[in-house]
Amino acid sequence: MNDMEVHAVRLRGNLHVTRLEQTWQDVLRRHETLCPLVRVDKKTFCKLEVVEVRGSPAATQCAKYEEAVRRELQRSSGLLLRGVLVRLSPGDHVLVVNQHHIASDGLSLRVFWRDLEALYRGEKLAGSGSVQYRDFALWQREVAGSERFAQSVAFWKAKLGMDPEPLNMPTQH
Repeated sequence: MNDMEVHAVRLRGNLHVTRLEQTWQDVLRRHETLCPLVRVDKKTFCKLEVVEVRGSPAATQCAKYEEAVRRELQRSSGLLLRGVLVRLSPGDHVLVVNQHHIASDGLSLRVFWRDLEALYRGEKLAGSGSVQYRDFALWQREVAGSERFAQSVAFWKAKLGMDPEPLNMPTQH
């Protein structure tokens, strides 16, 4: 799992699994870079998998939990994130999130968990989430090709007096 980060959260108490599944979908719509395939079918984003281990012997519970944690994402699938809810008992669950390291950094992951928690509680989040990274990237591409951008680059090159020296660093390891 060298490209994967695994995060697990223990959830105790009365968990509304259907609400959590819907919240999962809502958060992935809001953070679409985590689920770039967007739709498995016309309505469903990357589904939250539910693994039922209630009533199983402890050894079976451990084996199923370990499988959920260790299962890697297939790069060819295009998925960068997978969620598994392991139901240990009616009031005891573990939410396991496997994500590819390229999907987000620590700050982004905190935002993801914050949004998941807030939406599950029924809170409204600031901003609509309608501006996605692809929109920002498209805007940046348009700006980089503009005359104003070229003028800005020329200004700063003149202001600083030179082009920066290239770093002499090895690129092959």
